[in-house]
Amino acid sequence: HPEFLAVVANFNRMPGISAQFFPYGGTSNGQSLSKEEFLGTVEWPDKANGFTHCLFVVASGHAALQSYLHSTFHLNDWFSLVKRLPAAPAPSIVVFDNEMVPTPQQASSACHLHPVLFKFPDIEGVIPPELEAIVAKFNSMPGITAAFRPYGGAGMSRGQLLSTVKWPDKSDGYTHSLLVLADSLEQLKAYLHSDYHKKEWFPAVGPYIKGILVFDTEFSGMETPGGTIINSPPAPVPLEAPRMTLVYWDIRGLAQPIRLALELAGVSYDDVRISAGDPSDPSSYKSNWLGPKPTLGADAGGPLGFPNLPYLIDSDNGICMTQSNAILRHIGRTQGLLGDSGSLVAMAHADFMLDQCTDFDQAIVRMCYGDYANKDSFVADTMRPNLARFEALLGDEAFFVGKAVSIVDLKLYEILDKCAIVEPGCLGEESAFPRLSAFHARVAALPPIAAYLASDRCIQRPLNNPHAQFK
Repeated sequence: HPEFLAVVANFNRMPGISAQFFPYGGTSNGQSLSKEEFLGTVEWPDKANGFTHCLFVVASGHAALQSYLHSTFHLNDWFSLVKRLPAAPAPSIVVFDNEMVPTPQQASSACHLHPVLFKFPDIEGVIPPELEAIVAKFNSMPGITAAFRPYGGAGMSRGQLLSTVKWPDKSDGYTHSLLVLADSLEQLKAYLHSDYHKKEWFPAVGPYIKGILVFDTEFSGMETPGGTIINSPPAPVPLEAPRMTLVYWDIRGLAQPIRLALELAGVSYDDVRISAGDPSDPSSYKSNWLGPKPTLGADAGGPLGFPNLPYLIDSDNGICMTQSNAILRHIGRTQGLLGDSGSLVAMAHADFMLDQCTDFDQAIVRMCYGDYANKDSFVADTMRPNLARFEALLGDEAFFVGKAVSIVDLKLYEILDKCAIVEPGCLGEESAFPRLSAFHARVAALPPIAAYLASDRCIQRPLNNPHAQFK
């Protein structure tokens, strides 16, 4: 159907996503995907009998996959098309099986949650003993903790499950939930491929299924040790730290102060970085962003009023937003990083400082992109006068907004770091700005910031995109 292909084309405009829609085992315009090809590609047990079509999606990483699964293209456009198809003559099963190929960094990360929802209307509220026995076998596997419960009952409420896995609500009509927590992706994969799962669980649940079986696999690093999350019903389910997604170019640029704020707050976040590509090829330069950008705006039904980079997805609070300073203020409000800004005077000072930092930063950026040949005059006429004013404003204080570190301090720290790269020696022991030099060192020494700066997650260079004169 052309309308299906149109939605798949939108999938392919998303950063890090490659999607194809095939007749499964058949042919269409010379394209097909046989059962053997599909199973060989994803290394998945054979649960494919009777299926007619395959949507095959490859994501560059967990963050890209999550963005795709939560996108309006997937949640609204795709599912609305599928629901219009004629119902199957017999009870059907729709399977969403995500086979993850982890990077070494992901493979060594924390626990992973795998939720499964079932429609068993004939045994609503009941746990059949034979299913309970198989779940006990799941729990005997290394690194696996499993719980099977009535869905919406005392064991696991609908709200608890959705808040735990941070999954859009597609749960109407489901009666039971199987929650599996694995200590690693490899152990989760071993569970999914085990005989307990393939040869015992599926035959056992078959007689109870009256509607659709959905595998919605949300992989999210969880700091809680395996077992404590799903083995103590009906107590509330402990949640991981608030999860956010930051999307920006693969540079420091406007996003670095935001990254520093998220690190200082200890927020679990995905740092999605888009490659701009080769500036010598105008046809492809920045296409990784310019391609999907129009589909993300409010006028196209997207989540961003005015699509731009950086943008932040705060899934806990249902917020998608652009504008780097607005993002910093949002993090400051939600994570307690506004300094001592309880008074009207302090709040005004914080706002003025954040915008003043932006003016200074934009002046540095303009020079780096378009006028680096005149760097010396920029340093003398713009950089040093600005540094002198910030030096005077700081005075003998440790931070710029009262006694506590704030988003203002993180913004200015990043600007000072840029200044030290553009003009080595402007900070340090011999600097004309000893207070700013001490402030820069003080922020860098904050334990979460120091750990981040020393990690391979922190971008040292480039400061700017590839077409800049100074990167």
